Amino acid sequence: RSRGLGDVYKRQVNNLGSLYFSGIGTEKNFTKAAQLFDKASKLGNTEAAVNLAFIYLTKNSSLNNPREAIQLLKTAAEAGNPTAKFMLGYAYYKGFIYPQDYGKAVKLIREAANAEYSEAQYVLAEMYLNGHGITQNYGNAVKFLRLAVNQGNVNAMTELGDILALGTAYPKDIYRAHVLFNICLLYTSP
Repeated sequence: RSRGLGDVYKRQVNNLGSLYFSGIGTEKNFTKAAQLFDKASKLGNTEAAVNLAFIYLTKNSSLNNPREAIQLLKTAAEAGNPTAKFMLGYAYYKGFIYPQDYGKAVKLIREAANAEYSEAQYVLAEMYLNGHGITQNYGNAVKFLRLAVNQGNVNAMTELGDILALGTAYPKDIYRAHVLFNICLLYTSP
């Protein structure tokens, strides 16, 4: 096979695993999904490694294996996968599986945020707001909140709206806060 066809095959195996995981077009089958994600991961598909890590992190699953999940995330993060970088960074941030390590957390979460991963942008902003593992800096917090807001991150909209409405640590802007709160309602209304 040529390299191009190998990449397509890895994606197809991962996508088939996603169908079994979600029960789209078939019955949900986490075991079959895990087998397919494992196969695609071993072929070098980092998205499949992240998907398999999600299954291994599911507490109510017979496949629960947090240590293996972290290993998969490490491998995918080293290969440059922003989701894996965020998840691994968040594990270090919260002290999940491994001892809490703000230094590793900030590095990985910042890399994921710079790769335009909105949840990483939001969490990095929270770290700046609270001074967790990083010097407290409201300007940087607002910068990363805005980046996440631009991608539709509702948590970031709420946080930025609160900051702008209060105006205690950052210049008050009631109009923008009002706009953000209204957009949040659009995203969250049934």
